[in-house]
Amino acid sequence: MEKISLAPAQWICDPLHNGKTMQPVSCFIKEFESVQAGTAELTISALGIVVPRMDGKEITDELFLPGWTDYNFFAETRTLRFQITPGKHHLTLELADGWYAGEIALKCNNGKPPCLIAKLDHPDGQVVSDKNWLCSSDGPFMYSDIYMGEMYDPARPWQNFHPVKAASGLPLEKYSGVPVRRIKKYPASARQGNIVDFGSNITGYAAVKFNAPAGKKISIRYAETLDANGQLYTVNLRTATATDHCISPGGEFSYTPTFTFHGFRYIEVEGADDFEAEAYLIHSDLTFHSRFECSSPLLNQLVKNVEQSWRDNALDIPTDCPQRDERRGWLGDAQIFCKSAMYLSDAEAFFRRWMKSVRAAQRQDGAFADLVPGPYWSIGQAGWADAGVMIPWDLYCFTGKKEILEENFNNMTAWINYREERRKHNLPQEAKYGDWLNLDDPTDSELLGDAFHAHCVNLMIKIRTVLGKDVSEMTALSAQLKKSFMDKYRDKLHSQTACAIAVNFDLVDGEIRQRTIEQLLDNILEQRNGHLSTGFLGTPHLLHALTKAGRNDIAWQLLEETTYPSWLYQVTMGATTMWERWYTLTEKGFASPNMNSFNHYAYGSVFDWIIGVAMGIKPDCSIDPHPGGTCSSMEAEYRNLKVRWEKLPDNKIRYQISVPENISATFRGSKLEHGNHDFILDN
Repeated sequence: MEKISLAPAQWICDPLHNGKTMQPVSCFIKEFESVQAGTAELTISALGIVVPRMDGKEITDELFLPGWTDYNFFAETRTLRFQITPGKHHLTLELADGWYAGEIALKCNNGKPPCLIAKLDHPDGQVVSDKNWLCSSDGPFMYSDIYMGEMYDPARPWQNFHPVKAASGLPLEKYSGVPVRRIKKYPASARQGNIVDFGSNITGYAAVKFNAPAGKKISIRYAETLDANGQLYTVNLRTATATDHCISPGGEFSYTPTFTFHGFRYIEVEGADDFEAEAYLIHSDLTFHSRFECSSPLLNQLVKNVEQSWRDNALDIPTDCPQRDERRGWLGDAQIFCKSAMYLSDAEAFFRRWMKSVRAAQRQDGAFADLVPGPYWSIGQAGWADAGVMIPWDLYCFTGKKEILEENFNNMTAWINYREERRKHNLPQEAKYGDWLNLDDPTDSELLGDAFHAHCVNLMIKIRTVLGKDVSEMTALSAQLKKSFMDKYRDKLHSQTACAIAVNFDLVDGEIRQRTIEQLLDNILEQRNGHLSTGFLGTPHLLHALTKAGRNDIAWQLLEETTYPSWLYQVTMGATTMWERWYTLTEKGFASPNMNSFNHYAYGSVFDWIIGVAMGIKPDCSIDPHPGGTCSSMEAEYRNLKVRWEKLPDNKIRYQISVPENISATFRGSKLEHGNHDFILDN
């Protein structure tokens, strides 16, 4: 980590902020003069969310500065450069509770108010935050909270400024992630009364232009879907009110929230019938580098849904959902989807930045937390904490950068040692979440713990090999764990997840492997009539295991299934994003609102199989497609590498591959030169 010092700047806070939630936004101000024109450089950090303005104008299009880190350990600095003219100026920093002191932090903040630190270098000198600044909490933002929404009164200027108070900040690191920005504007696609449909479930906020008398409160409520009566369905948001309010200044006015975001497809505007609305999608400004299209409209929509859920949950950190009172960095969800995320986008910097917080939150005994940033509701659970090993390996596979493995190596080793200490003391590997949200097909938690431990040991063999380190100890441990797994679970591999993980992690051999494959096929075809039953941990491995078992036909069958439960069932029900549950919405109605998100990317991990197996494009750009199912054609682009296959008569397949100059590619082991290639082969 790159340590940053902003000395002689000091951390400051608003003494009127009482540390409780739903407090007014504070504005910190400093006046200065610059004789010369030139470039100014503002470096800021905050525990909270800050919007910097120079002479009342925003100086960046980046949102939610400085970003969310684990506030138990460090904060990050953001450096903004802009042009300044000669004359007197005033720098203002508007500071909201954000992730530090809002409702989202209620269980881990201990009642501390947000604070900030800033240093401005301009052509004639330097301005730093210190006791000489003034601040106000008497302004237009009466409150702004990530879960609850915002209350804004444009008729209230910043006034009643008072001295600031010294604050205790955190060690500072240089920001190394991907800035959050407004990415896309969505016009209203339909309107029924005061309810507006934007056509897609997105993360962001609405911009509402209204005409109302002065003092009238205009409320904007957000929801992912409508209920059976055509009203906003908000009960699944739990305690998050997800409502923005604007007090009309009189006449025509346009309002967009500043310090909050929502997960929604629909809004309802209350207090004004004369209004227009559009929506903004916001997320970390990743470069997306994939394209997909096939002969199946349903599969095309599925892939669009996968990408949309990734966009919606790639907001500064990888979140599980963007709408309810959660929106947190669960490690299990992230490791499940990491490969698909990397196929879709250049997310290296995004994940590496988040992994700094993951490493910082690792317990001294080596256990990774299960969600980061905290609060640490749980620690060391199989499939969740294992992200500390699995994500760095996935990032290496997609980038080839050894430094990713090097910066995580000691932490990965500590995690393996933690697991080994438990095993040596005959303690089960922890897996309290099990195969999360499986469909009445549970997998023994001890089996999951042992399987993921063995898998991470196998990854450590690969990691140590890449880094030129001795692998003898890990190799011996791997053989021991595999034998133990087969001895212990040879007659207990019944669920789809247990079978899929055992096969895909290469934990079974010989006759046991064959029986495991037969059990998996029986579970799918006979017990469940051609349907899946896997939860979070099993789903990413199900189709890969079938391909490894030589049953690509069954993998295709599951992918193309349209009846419940299946990926395409969601599409037939009108989904525009991936659901948290297979039964988030069925003909019988909604699943329990206690946990029922319409925007979770975990089951979108199937994109890894679609691109990596069906299209056959591996992260290293080796190509080995597996055409199948009812699709007559399929094409994809990854980092400008284009692959297309088409079924021809007489069981022939035509493959068309375009290799750009900056890519080294192979097709089924044979090197491809740059340019276009055309093959017609037997299926």
